Amino acid sequence: MVKQLIKDEKARNLTYKKRMISIKKKTTELATLCGIEVCAIAFGPDGEIDSWPEKPADARAMIGVYKDMYSRTLKSTEATTETEARTDANSDDEKIANLEREIADAERENRRKIMRMMEAMNHALSDRIEFLKAVDDERRSKTGEKKAGSVGKDINGEELPIVVNSEILVGYRSLFGSVLVGLLLNVGGNSNFLDS
Repeated sequence: MVKQLIKDEKARNLTYKKRMISIKKKTTELATLCGIEVCAIAFGPDGEIDSWPEKPADARAMIGVYKDMYSRTLKSTEATTETEARTDANSDDEKIANLEREIADAERENRRKIMRMMEAMNHALSDRIEFLKAVDDERRSKTGEKKAGSVGKDINGEELPIVVNSEILVGYRSLFGSVLVGLLLNVGGNSNFLDS
């Protein structure tokens, strides 16, 4: 059953008085049986103050003790909160610094991995070019075919010569490596990534 405000004022005052007697009785029992100090304060429907212990001085003493304890607890809580806030701030700064170090380390490691992968690709491409050149030379030696003098004609009808020699391959490897390093520099955003 849901409790509601008693609408009839006389019934409300009567219920208050009966319940307050019961609360004072229970408060007295609690103090006696448990050997503790107890204070109960109620503001009645007509604005009167009803308390236990009955003597106002005893009730004021209990309220004073409560206020002192509350004040100490509040100060202690504020000090703890301030300390925790400083500790949290320091902890957050340390976490951020650690994360920044981890990110920098991961970026360095990723750049190294990319560089190793690009070097491997460069070597594989160079090996493939050498292999195709050797296969072409072998095929030509078996068939007696001479190397083609051109790959076709330009727009003016002139022959475009085939020029594949070791200088071009070395130049190609060097250029390919430079392009890869430039690409890594642009991707990494760090011109000294090999030093870091």
